[in-house]
Amino acid sequence: MKIRKLLKIIVGKFIEKAERWELRHTDTGDENDVSKKIIDTIPAPDLSVSSDSGMVPVTEIHRTRPFTVYVITLDDGTEIECADRHIMYKVDDLSAASLPE
Repeated sequence: MKIRKLLKIIVGKFIEKAERWELRHTDTGDENDVSKKIIDTIPAPDLSVSSDSGMVPVTEIHRTRPFTVYVITLDDGTEIECADRHIMYKVDDLSAASLPE
């Protein structure tokens, strides 16, 4: 395993543990309960991000509670980390695919 990948895993686990400790008194409940997903909202009036349709303004940043992280490995070996119910699209036909229920 490459040292960079190992360090990424170690730092990620450390951040996960720190977040869980920080939120130890917060009722995070069931991961599928969308009413408990967002735990803080920060206004972001002067921020823009790149999207598939160009730069778009950001009005708020939502801090969510910790979620289980899934690693999706593509055919070419590329790994994508995601959590919650992120939607993935196939490039060839743009049909949506998501994590199983």
